[in-house]
Amino acid sequence: MATLTNLDRLGQIKQNGDVDALFLKLGMTEVLDAFDRTCVFKGKVKERNIRGGKSAAFQVSGRNQAAYHVPGQPILGDTSPVSSSDRNEYIINLDGLLVASDVIYELDELKNYVDVRQDTTHQLGQALAREWDARAARVIYGAAKTTTEPLNSAGAVVTGSIATTTLTVTAVTSGRLVVGQTISGSGVTAGTTIVAQLTQTSGDEAGLRGTYQVSASQTVASTTITAVGGPSAGRTGQSRTLSGTYLSGTNNARGDELIAAISGLKVSMQSKDVPTDDLIAVVPPAEYDSLLDSTRAINADYNGAGGGNGTFADGRILRVKGIPVYASNHVTQAAYTNTTYDKNTDYQQDLSKCRGIVFHRDAIGVLTLRNIGLQITPTGGDFNIMYQAHLFVARMAIGMAKLRPECAGVIELP
Repeated sequence: MATLTNLDRLGQIKQNGDVDALFLKLGMTEVLDAFDRTCVFKGKVKERNIRGGKSAAFQVSGRNQAAYHVPGQPILGDTSPVSSSDRNEYIINLDGLLVASDVIYELDELKNYVDVRQDTTHQLGQALAREWDARAARVIYGAAKTTTEPLNSAGAVVTGSIATTTLTVTAVTSGRLVVGQTISGSGVTAGTTIVAQLTQTSGDEAGLRGTYQVSASQTVASTTITAVGGPSAGRTGQSRTLSGTYLSGTNNARGDELIAAISGLKVSMQSKDVPTDDLIAVVPPAEYDSLLDSTRAINADYNGAGGGNGTFADGRILRVKGIPVYASNHVTQAAYTNTTYDKNTDYQQDLSKCRGIVFHRDAIGVLTLRNIGLQITPTGGDFNIMYQAHLFVARMAIGMAKLRPECAGVIELP
């Protein structure tokens, strides 16, 4: 049969070019918007709303101690190492106004066959939510890396001498001595601790000049003695460093090492009286996957039958050593440098080697003056008339800072 040469191609323009050019393009109402990034830290830390002001202060106090009453001596509140001067505070400052905005030309919006406003407003809100979560991760990391004790009672510098098991203190440079502290100085036996205060110089409070019983018998001439520890010590963060072979190991080996690190952080916090019932662990997606492949996380021999702690098939794990586990892309971040409107130094952290965060909700505080809200310029308003467009602005005013460093721990690469 002969080839048909006069076929009328209905989609061509002037019988030339693309054979589909004139066909209708169906506009689908579905917008392929960006996937939401899971935000896990919000709602899991201490949050406070304020109606005005630029900052909020949270006082830090130490632990009291009990002591025997000496017959005939008045009780004057000096059995405790915590005095009116042995307090501190953490201050959370409000940062500048965080905004995310977009402008849509009105004519373009009318021509479009989909509702772009819904996607626009959603993505603006997501931009602020992601920033909230990323900041929270950095501040928790900063709390975990805190090594400075907030109270004087965590240490003291004195001048004294030791004869057998009696320490005689003649001058106090800073802080005060308390039972349980470890002392050091020229000629002092390593590991010597304070067992009890025997006497105190008239006019001095407990923990200052006087005599003390120490744990080891020795003879030390008058020298500068440093005391660390005590009942109010341990108000610092903690970290665990993964092995040098972690990255090259199998998923199973990495998962087991992560479990050991999470367990170590939990024990460290327990030793500091942190309530472990409310601990939370957050890891990057790759580490979450390694936990699924670990020896014990979801193994029925360790967790009981029925998959109560998650299953390999479901691809989820609920708890490690009783700690709920979440995955987040905000655990590992590049180094951040504060800008003019960042008013809290805790934001400046480098999470590039961070592979896990374990924390209690009291680790950090979030101050909110203005929660996430949306503003849209009205039709007929000045902006709409001048630019024939609508302005969308999402905004929030918050501030974040550490509160209890002992409530935070991190897992890092070497």
